[in-house]
Amino acid sequence: MNQYTLVLIKPEGVKIKDKIFKKLDDVGKRIKVKYYKKAPMENIKKNYKEHQGKHFHNGLINQFKNKSIITAVYKGDNVIKKFREVIGDKDPAKAAKGTIRSLSKDTLEKAEKEKRAVRNLIHASTTKKTANFELGIWFPEYKNI
Repeated sequence: MNQYTLVLIKPEGVKIKDKIFKKLDDVGKRIKVKYYKKAPMENIKKNYKEHQGKHFHNGLINQFKNKSIITAVYKGDNVIKKFREVIGDKDPAKAAKGTIRSLSKDTLEKAEKEKRAVRNLIHASTTKKTANFELGIWFPEYKNI
């Protein structure tokens, strides 16, 4: 089943964007990319709305303030599930070797001690429903495809 999904390379991932894109391009077809010198905070807040009220929400939002990000639309057969495997666990310390998040030096434990969000390089849609929602924020022309 062909799907569309959103990828957001976080500020700490921008410097290794070529490595990240290489891993993603092996699994899906990159359709469109937007580079932002400063993350549009309105979009960031909408994208992470589901985490509002959680202890890490403010730290998550603040990690984007005045920083560069990259967003991309990908397409592929069962691409959402395949990307979850290529990206790895949200805690880089638990991410399988060779996954994108295993490239991060951060850990969830360290982030929680410092009361901030974990720097895990990348965000990607988790389901078809979230992909549709997130594409509507960043690439409205791909919503409901």
